[in-house]
Amino acid sequence: MGVEVVKRLSKQGLAKYFDYLVANPRAFAKDKEFIDTNLNRSYPGKKESSLYEERKAYENFQIAKKYKYIIDIHEASQSEDDFIIVPRKRLSDQFHLNLIDLKKLLLWPPSISKGSSKGPLTQFFENGIELEFGMKGRRREETISKATDIIKVFVRNVNKNADVPLFPKKNIYYVFGK
Repeated sequence: MGVEVVKRLSKQGLAKYFDYLVANPRAFAKDKEFIDTNLNRSYPGKKESSLYEERKAYENFQIAKKYKYIIDIHEASQSEDDFIIVPRKRLSDQFHLNLIDLKKLLLWPPSISKGSSKGPLTQFFENGIELEFGMKGRRREETISKATDIIKVFVRNVNKNADVPLFPKKNIYYVFGK
């Protein structure tokens, strides 16, 4: 879905305002979720790992350090809802959530098991969020259009007067575990 959103934003002349990254190009090319292991459970990655996704996570992590904002776009195939995930215990003042037209926000800190600190990229960056778009019972075209519109508003307004809320308050949920 993310690639389709980026293509639409580019056609609308907004590509000069953002960069994008296909986080897992091998899996994307094969239309698979992953090659060796789930990339979203592999950050910050390992430079010398034998697992493709762990090496890719390391590369992506180094790239992400350079950016003011990180938006990770996902499809939620088993959900009807669209929502924001902040993979931390608290909200950050480094991301203008008031520019994202989604009402549901999940504070979802990663489960740390047996000393492991691996997880999604955005857990390591206060300026990062994940946007999940539910596909269950919806037309793909409609969902991609909605995602494009949401990100377009963010891209157009983030460097303007970001102190003015554009959208109503969020319903915030704290997620424990899975």
